[in-house]
Amino acid sequence: MESIEIELELTKLMQELQQNTIVLETALAPFTRLIENINNDIEQVSKPFNEKSVKIQKRITELALIRKESLKTGSGNITYVSGAVRRNWDLDALDEICDEDEYVKEKIWNLRDEKEGKPQVRINVETKGKSVIDI
Repeated sequence: MESIEIELELTKLMQELQQNTIVLETALAPFTRLIENINNDIEQVSKPFNEKSVKIQKRITELALIRKESLKTGSGNITYVSGAVRRNWDLDALDEICDEDEYVKEKIWNLRDEKEGKPQVRINVETKGKSVIDI
């Protein structure tokens, strides 16, 4: 298939996908509003409990950091994890050094790990402000 044929087919398919998405969004609109109302109600009811939970968790964290040990309780577990040094390397700089020095390359190149990413396609369908007319 030539590039122009692929482009034309992709354009046509995107138009079909756009129309299909608009019809779906239109069909779901009443349910979406119901769900938004329910979510708003849930948010209002849970807000004071969430705020209290945040305060409690903050205090638990403060005490666990002082204690420096994990704790199992009948209500759940508090896990303490001590800090650790994280190492980051400038891989491009290491590659340069390896290109310049074979001895260094022999010592560290076998520690190198690379994974190849696969090509991806992202599809974004514009539907806001558009409508479908059934004929």
